[in-house]
Amino acid sequence: MHSNMTYLDGVNSILSGTGLSKRFGALTVLDNVDFHVPQNAAIGIVGPNGAGKTTLLNILAGSMSASSGSVL
Repeated sequence: MHSNMTYLDGVNSILSGTGLSKRFGALTVLDNVDFHVPQNAAIGIVGPNGAGKTTLLNILAGSMSASSGSVL
């Protein structure tokens, strides 16, 4: 991960994902997800069962690779 990434309005981002997708065969779990976490932000990930929350966290942790996209 890189520190001091800047996005949109000049706010520093400590974590960023661009175009993240994850597929398991014909099933698409994440589809072109983009996000930025600003420095000093407290965030949460919410959604119904099967929305891809755990898959996203596994990709961020490095225990699973994305089918496409990047994490910085």
